[in-house]
Amino acid sequence: MKDLRDLIHGQLIRHIIDSNKIWIGIYDAYNDAIVYDKKMYSLKEFIIEHNRYEKTDKIYKYCEYEIENNVWISIDNLYKKVHV
Repeated sequence: MKDLRDLIHGQLIRHIIDSNKIWIGIYDAYNDAIVYDKKMYSLKEFIIEHNRYEKTDKIYKYCEYEIENNVWISIDNLYKKVHV
């Protein structure tokens, strides 16, 4: 996967397995990582760790980043923008 450098420092990223199984991390531009529960993760690690915690093997249902007050965009759009 591409790194997250197109995101803005402090931007929120959420991974959703089900409506009650949501993790929201914060993008740290200085380390190109997602901070969740005081730990740093790459995007892939963030998804894997959430799946491990919830004991599911779903890769992800949704992985999104917030662009403004509670407006979320699929992380897939970030990758499409880069490869167009």
